[in-house]
Amino acid sequence: MSRAVSRYGSSNVFVTTEDIESALPEYRSSLSSKPEIVVPKSPRELMEAVEQLWKDFLSQDLSMEGRVSFDTLGIALQKVFAKDNKEFQLVIICEARNEFESTFVSSLEKCKRTLNIDLNRVREYVSTNLRISNFKGYKDFAGNIDFEESSVRIVTSRNPGMGKSLYIQRKSEEFRTKFQKRENIKTDIITIRACGKTVDIKTVVEQLLKIPMNPKMKSSIFFHIDIPPEVDRGIDHLLFNLTMLNTLTDENGYVWRRSVSDMYFIEAMAFKQWEESGSAEVHGGTTRNQIEKKVHEAVKITKENVAKYGTKMFTVLFFDEANATEAVGLIKEILCDKTIAGLPIDACENFKIVAACNPYRKHSKEMIDLLQQDGLGYKVSAMDTIDKLGQLPMRELVYKVQPLPKSLLPLVWDFGQLNENVEKLYISQMVPQKLAFLADEEIRLVSIILTKSQAFMRIQEEINPVTRSLVLALGVCYHACLRKRDLYRHEIVKHFQQPLKLDSEKDFLQEITLCQDVFLDNVSLPDNIAKNTALKENVFMMIVCVELRIPLFVVGKPGSSKSLAKTIVMDAMQGKSSRNTLFRTLKQAQMVSFQCSPLSTPEGIVGTFKQAARFQKDKSFDKFVSVVVLDEVGLAEDSPKMPLKTLHHLLEDGCKDDVNAERDTKVAFIGISNWALDPAKMNRGIVVRREVPGLDELKISARGIIATSRYRSHIEPLIEPFSKAYQELLMRDTQLTLKGFYGLRDFYSLFKMIRGFVEKTRLRPTKYEVSHAIRRNFDGHDGLKAETCFQKHIETVIRQTKKPSDTDPDCTRAGLIKACLFNTNQINSESRYLLLLAENYGVLSIVEQLILKEGNKDRPIIIFGSSFRCDLEYTQICRNINKIKNCMEMGNTVVLLNLENLYESLYDALNQYYIEFGGERYVDLGLGTHRVKCAVHKDFRLIVVAEKKTVYERYPIPLINRLEKHFLNISTVLNDEQKKMSKQLEKWVEDFAAEVGPKREPHNTRTVGDVIIGYHSDACPAAILHVSEKHPDLLGTEKEKLLSEAKNLLLWCATPESVLLCKAHYQDLQEQYHKQQEHGSLGAYLHFKLKKENCNQIYAQLTTHSKLLSQPNIVLISDATDIPAKSILLIESLAGFETEQQFSLRIQKHLQQNTTNPSLILVQCDSADVNSNLISCAKYNIMEEVEKVREERREASAHIVFIIQLPRIPGGCFSGFQCGLWHSAHIDDLLPEDLSFPTQNIMNSCTMGELFNDLAKSLQTSA
Repeated sequence: MSRAVSRYGSSNVFVTTEDIESALPEYRSSLSSKPEIVVPKSPRELMEAVEQLWKDFLSQDLSMEGRVSFDTLGIALQKVFAKDNKEFQLVIICEARNEFESTFVSSLEKCKRTLNIDLNRVREYVSTNLRISNFKGYKDFAGNIDFEESSVRIVTSRNPGMGKSLYIQRKSEEFRTKFQKRENIKTDIITIRACGKTVDIKTVVEQLLKIPMNPKMKSSIFFHIDIPPEVDRGIDHLLFNLTMLNTLTDENGYVWRRSVSDMYFIEAMAFKQWEESGSAEVHGGTTRNQIEKKVHEAVKITKENVAKYGTKMFTVLFFDEANATEAVGLIKEILCDKTIAGLPIDACENFKIVAACNPYRKHSKEMIDLLQQDGLGYKVSAMDTIDKLGQLPMRELVYKVQPLPKSLLPLVWDFGQLNENVEKLYISQMVPQKLAFLADEEIRLVSIILTKSQAFMRIQEEINPVTRSLVLALGVCYHACLRKRDLYRHEIVKHFQQPLKLDSEKDFLQEITLCQDVFLDNVSLPDNIAKNTALKENVFMMIVCVELRIPLFVVGKPGSSKSLAKTIVMDAMQGKSSRNTLFRTLKQAQMVSFQCSPLSTPEGIVGTFKQAARFQKDKSFDKFVSVVVLDEVGLAEDSPKMPLKTLHHLLEDGCKDDVNAERDTKVAFIGISNWALDPAKMNRGIVVRREVPGLDELKISARGIIATSRYRSHIEPLIEPFSKAYQELLMRDTQLTLKGFYGLRDFYSLFKMIRGFVEKTRLRPTKYEVSHAIRRNFDGHDGLKAETCFQKHIETVIRQTKKPSDTDPDCTRAGLIKACLFNTNQINSESRYLLLLAENYGVLSIVEQLILKEGNKDRPIIIFGSSFRCDLEYTQICRNINKIKNCMEMGNTVVLLNLENLYESLYDALNQYYIEFGGERYVDLGLGTHRVKCAVHKDFRLIVVAEKKTVYERYPIPLINRLEKHFLNISTVLNDEQKKMSKQLEKWVEDFAAEVGPKREPHNTRTVGDVIIGYHSDACPAAILHVSEKHPDLLGTEKEKLLSEAKNLLLWCATPESVLLCKAHYQDLQEQYHKQQEHGSLGAYLHFKLKKENCNQIYAQLTTHSKLLSQPNIVLISDATDIPAKSILLIESLAGFETEQQFSLRIQKHLQQNTTNPSLILVQCDSADVNSNLISCAKYNIMEEVEKVREERREASAHIVFIIQLPRIPGGCFSGFQCGLWHSAHIDDLLPEDLSFPTQNIMNSCTMGELFNDLAKSLQTSA
């Protein structure tokens, strides 16, 4: 193996097939002096490193303006090298898999060196580097206690209990014996334990920096770093930086440097895989510091008890749900080692510790399927999630818990569960205490009924009972949470005897239903809201639980009236100010909402409860109640911070950390979820479980929607067939990967729309009106064939007409979208907001065109979400919500794109059930606790545009169900003749791909994506639309010319090898590709567009498989375009920007500096297969910036070129072909070929003999 050889006074780029950590020791071993090494984890760290490089070697010769960026690195390094400093050496090590994706490495192409990795040499280097005998004065070093005199020793075992801790303890005793009497040497024994799933470098550095050090005194310190088995990420980063680079740096810039005079013992289980590949209520948000605080408080109480009562008084610290926190490793240390952070707990024998754990129990396969169907974990598949217990996804566990450290397993005792006899004893003692006013016989019967209810609940699969309050009726405590309620009624009714006699199950159900009816009859509802079973029960349960401050979870599929019931109850429960007499006798309720999302934190939920408690402080506890409402609580299950674990204590005792919670900290609680949470949460409250409605319930709901219509007899015949069709559609839905695409909101909206048509015409609905209503509410998914399903059920019950009349609605896709946006049918039915599914964001111009064609004076407000990595955080979401709020108040039409992390905040607005006050409509907007009431203008419309693939894979079912869904593609705006041409073009493309494309296994097939880069299903319609708008006079007369030009547009994106493989009847394509188009290099392409086609303004999207450009290449581009190099901005890596604002400022600065002369902006993006959203975001942003300065730059064009680097993946990995404003093309190699090598065009037209003759002649001439 050859060693790494680097040159001084130059840069050196080593490309290695090994990982960086393996390569660095090999390189360091070849140096005589210690180099300064930086392993940047982000582009920002790389920029900071180069900035420091400038300061160290250039002194004052190079001034910097602002932060360094990728596209200035090449220039900076050239200036560094020009200093000809022979003592300076820069070494960059790059993994081979990233070589072509790094513009930084590309800029140093000529500086490549050879680096081969010899693992034996790496081991030798590590061993030598850590041996203390290589250093002066090593006799005073702590490493003398090691058998190899190493300053670092890793102690591992495959199983717990093998003596690792004992070995290190013995070594610490040896250290103490050998070093404690030495003078002028500071000695200490320090233990640092990692906790959680990921090593927290910040916490480790904080603990190390707390060690008091005297720079004037030698030190010899014994460090014990304990890494428990549950830590499985960040280990390699900790060990490599500490042992090889000798430094640990936290996010705030604090640095700990390892001294060779110290000894580091690292205790861990055998590394299976590292990152590369009182009482104490404990929950997911409990931190290490909180646990330490509780222990120290308990120790203090223990000492006080012993002093006051003597040694017969024991103090017990109880950790409840100890395995709910990631800090379970600290609990293990406290229980097993009797230490905290390595320091002994200062407690006597009278201090005892007990911990309770939730069981590790997996859901049954049937329950997992049901939860997945209900939407559990909609964003990340179960196998892809990192939230696992071993290899088992957390979401498949009944209780979401952390793995117990193996050292705790011998201490575990299985408590089991209460049997029926023990429960009966509990109940027989509790009932007389709580219901002392009842007669003895009544108490006996109540006890029997409750015992039987408990027994019934125990046999229900996957359902744990909720027994919070015996004061509530059986219908509240048990009946509402069951799936099969009839079985419960049958079992319980027979135990009702005199004086608590019930004649039948019907009487049991009727008592509950009548009480529910009373509440719902005393609230005001719009005419088209059905008083169905779901709404009645939800309203009833919320009122009872809010009044009694009992936690309530309402669980059901989207559309089961959960959010509607919440709004009704909060509007009705206004105390003495209520509109209805019934509600004036109840408490006044103040709602505090928290919108859950994957960004939710434990602190946010705790803060909501504290805010609610402050509202009811100093108010009458019997007349006022604060209500915490967690909307879409199930979404928080996807948060890695496990925020819902905080609910355990809050639901029982009020605000967190209040050991003796005051009365006013107990607030009411409503949790709204689309799927069941784990029993540890739901058992702390009452559960209302809404199942998928049956046929009878669907018919009841439909009749409720039309109940107040004078023409309901015209709609009644549709109720049965529509209900059956919807049920059939749900059966088809369960067989698809994306389950729940259509929901109850779609079904309800269907009947509201039919009612609108009937009330307008006063006649039975026509087949076109019915078809329009079906398509409006059941579009957006080709696989389900919803319209076919409905039509076959209703053929005999609708008014048949041969041709649509003037009053019939437009059933084309464009007509459906216009009807949703502008109510073109003029019916009395408020349209839902719109979700448009597209192939890519190129359809945005079509959306604008549809809106403006309807005579809308104002352009829609477009909000394109940022995909820059630091914009995916809370602050940017709030900015976008504020923009939407302004549009709502002003009545604008707003179009949202690429805002997946925001849509949960709009759920209340998307429900379109408003609170009305003073003639204005209001709705809640916000994220987490930050919510505001927003006025909604009657003209406000909201459109969500999303890529179809993104909707199917990432959109939550609750969001999809709230919106009216339609496909939007270019074909939507094509006429019949253009559609016919589009089909012809598609056939030509498929034949071309089959002829020349590479064959793919296993079926030996070829795909268009291999041949036409960026191709998608909308590419051909887009090409036809573009040429039709460019040559409107040719449409209808010379279609062949239009078709030929459309083919040429697609040919621009063809790969050179596909054109080379053309058969004889495709020879004209080779002529077109090589002579009428330009694919040779970027410079040649730009020269062609500017000089031959005389383009005044270039907007180009170029794909390539080659290396990206670097700063030195700007000269070549300048020569080809005649644009001065200073007027060319090369953004070497789009991903190098952290925020959209940084990118915008860079573009602004360039445009403002070049207002009089033409300029060129080149934006490069690597790994476009995973950065497609980032490219779309940057395109939209750069267009906005150009538009802002258009008036100032009337005479100066700003040419924009996006260069998109793609990996070679069979079948293609990019679907971004665009027409119109943007010109799409493929250039295989951005830089011109070597002049001595013939071009592909020359080779294609010559024989081998002719090529060699030409070569011989050129050699003779040069000689």
